[in-house]
Amino acid sequence: VNQPLLLVGSMALAGFQFAGGGMLLRSMIADTLDLETAAGRPAPSSTFYAAYNVVNKLGVALPPLILFPIFAWAGFDRGGVAPDADPLIARMVFAVPAIAGALIAAGLLRSYRLSRNELAALRRVLT
Repeated sequence: VNQPLLLVGSMALAGFQFAGGGMLLRSMIADTLDLETAAGRPAPSSTFYAAYNVVNKLGVALPPLILFPIFAWAGFDRGGVAPDADPLIARMVFAVPAIAGALIAAGLLRSYRLSRNELAALRRVLT
């Protein structure tokens, strides 16, 4: 296995989750608020954005709590790589959780559909 190519490919895949996440999720929140308003259940936008921010902050806080034990298991030593550590495992510890998260998020986003016809109908209701 070509380890540098595997590492570069996995990090590129992990980077997809950062490409447009902020804008995409905010636009989905706006669509959700419009759908709720059109259905006669207006909700304050602050509730949705607060939930988004809490999840976003948990996404930053939890990985070290999860990954540091995995680093120790893989043989990571902050003074240098331990002689018995497998370099591929040590590298993949960085990439695999991000790839898994990106694939789960992509699967969830695929189920969120707002077709052009639905969007046009929503705009007619809201204006």
